[in-house]
Amino acid sequence: MVDTTKHYGVVDMLLNSYYTFSDKWFGTTNHKRIAILYLLFGTLSGVAGTTLSVMIRMELAQPGNKLFLGNHQLYNVFVTAHAMVMIFFMVMPVMIGGFGNWIVPILIGAPDMAFPRRNAFSFWLRPGSLYLMTSSASIGQGIGTGWTMYPPRSSGLFHEGPATDLGIFSRHIAGLSSIAGSINFIVTLFNMKTRGTGLQASPLFPWSMIVTTYLRLLSIPVLAGAITMLRCDRNFGTNFSTP
Repeated sequence: MVDTTKHYGVVDMLLNSYYTFSDKWFGTTNHKRIAILYLLFGTLSGVAGTTLSVMIRMELAQPGNKLFLGNHQLYNVFVTAHAMVMIFFMVMPVMIGGFGNWIVPILIGAPDMAFPRRNAFSFWLRPGSLYLMTSSASIGQGIGTGWTMYPPRSSGLFHEGPATDLGIFSRHIAGLSSIAGSINFIVTLFNMKTRGTGLQASPLFPWSMIVTTYLRLLSIPVLAGAITMLRCDRNFGTNFSTP
């Protein structure tokens, strides 16, 4: 007879290690692990954004049509994707989500962020937003509006189809992530300090996070309102931005 005890023991060990790894990283609410996830995500996004930038500069290195073979819409799609990836999926996740999550609780003496589950929720919105942005660049003619999405370039007249709508929805998800993270940082910085110490005694980095998160809370809802009006112009016949 074949002894299956060792076989099942190995299988159980592999399953246990898988679930342990999954709980440790995919289900974590620890601020340091979330910071590592932010840093890894931002690094991968930075590599992708840098690759797009290199391709753009290869096209512009000499006069005439080179890499994109005269496809100007494709060039615009690359420019838009490069800017959105570097701003919303590299700079903001690394500088605020990565370094902020790792350093802020340590500097103010807090055991963790004020809302650990909201902290994890804020991170996991980013990969979904990146997926939507990637889809918007690869569906139909792609989204070649520029990262600002200014009308009339982003209107249905110049960019019909679902690509721009997916880009707008991606921006909404990234904005929701930023708002949730900003609220978490503000509550942590004001309510989780070690007893007997105030912000006057804090290093410069927590002060920079306070200023940055307040700026995000002021700016992101305005951006969300503007792109919501743009979406209404594109899909519901409103005239917020129609010249």
